[in-house]
Amino acid sequence: MPRFSILLPVHNDQDTLAQCLDSILLQSFKDYIICIVLNNSTDSSLHIIENHPLFKIGLIDLRITEPNINNLPLALNFGISILAGRSHYIVRMDADDLMHPLRLARTNEFLRISDYQSVIHCGNAKLLSSRVLLLNHPNIIDSRQMSQYLKTQLLLASPFVHPSIAFKNQSLTLYNPHFTYAQDLKFFIDNIRCGVFSYDPRLYLYYRDPVSNPRKRELQLHL
Repeated sequence: MPRFSILLPVHNDQDTLAQCLDSILLQSFKDYIICIVLNNSTDSSLHIIENHPLFKIGLIDLRITEPNINNLPLALNFGISILAGRSHYIVRMDADDLMHPLRLARTNEFLRISDYQSVIHCGNAKLLSSRVLLLNHPNIIDSRQMSQYLKTQLLLASPFVHPSIAFKNQSLTLYNPHFTYAQDLKFFIDNIRCGVFSYDPRLYLYYRDPVSNPRKRELQLHL
């Protein structure tokens, strides 16, 4: 069984998708599979996927939602159901962001040496435009104390950058389809009692900020 399965929803991401897939291809840690959920895309995203080396070597499991579905939480839940039992952890990724080349290696290293098995894990991220680190959590050594700190932060905002998380491939509460926006915060809150949350301060992700992505800016306006 692969260590990781990468869950990548795609909706009209033709301008950034190839770069995203390239960043996955360049991962130093190779024990993974990819599930792409093509979610009501009307651009050339399908063509980009089918012509990428990851697809040609058989690492991509491509699934297409029904044409009338344009709901990110439903697309994520669909992907989670496809990946059930096929890896130890599911790694979230967005089609407009880039993985650091060591993201999977760092995730694997952290989860193997952690005192407790994490249910939801996150690394740090930088904005693509300014390379500013997005998270500045304190360095708490004790795993359970760090978990409690992260869960307490949910009272204020999400302590994680959503596309930089990994979560255990087990019976977690799925994404709520009614939360088209802030579905990550709702997902974390719903799973707060399922186990340990963890954080690695090392860089995992280059995040495309709302200024450079109009669709992400529209999303932010609804939060």
